Amino acid sequence: MSARELAEAFWLAAGRDKVTFEILAASEIAPLENMCFHAQQFLEKLMKCALSLRGASFPRTHDLVTLADLLIDAGSTVPVLADELDKLAPCGVLARYEGLSVGDIQRTELLTILASAHRWAEQLRLTYSLP
Repeated sequence: MSARELAEAFWLAAGRDKVTFEILAASEIAPLENMCFHAQQFLEKLMKCALSLRGASFPRTHDLVTLADLLIDAGSTVPVLADELDKLAPCGVLARYEGLSVGDIQRTELLTILASAHRWAEQLRLTYSLP
């Protein structure tokens, strides 16, 4: 698979997580843990897409901070602030298991973070002519 094909695969996967997040966000009864999981996955796949487009290598990881550092090293911006990445970091793993906390993130804050990430994604789409 070429770097472009890999980037597009991550892009499409990120889009699926974004849609799932939006469906959950539209419901007042959606579990915050599930929203956090799909928000984290959206950001993770989005950053892996951007790294692939830049030809940068990256390890198999769910660590958003590591991916952000790699993006910066590759000369890119990051989708959200470092402290926001820190808040979402546990969501990729902990939110999968019932009873484990996703930390101190609130629903309104999560919506704001995803709005910023979406703007970053739109710029990525335009810059690299993603589907």
